[in-house]
Amino acid sequence: MSLETYIERLNRMDSLLKAKRTGPPKAFAQEVQISERHLYEFLEEVQSTFNTDIRYCRQGKTYYFFREGDSIAVPVEKLKPKKQFPVKNTISPLSDNQK
Repeated sequence: MSLETYIERLNRMDSLLKAKRTGPPKAFAQEVQISERHLYEFLEEVQSTFNTDIRYCRQGKTYYFFREGDSIAVPVEKLKPKKQFPVKNTISPLSDNQK
């Protein structure tokens, strides 16, 4: 999985969790384009990595952040390089004498 795909998945999950609109596990997994089994593993990984508490409400049939203010979003602008460095062409073409 590419870094971009991973971040997009985290950000999508974050918005669904904050809105308490994930639906049941199967629907949530489909929404973020992973298997239901992978969803459970992914949720465990995310909770430990981001120190969040994600729970499931059986009555509302949705996952949600238990602690107000928790987030797993990754701001994309933080990943973009701030300054581009020019790349110098250090290879010069061979002259007729060097061939």
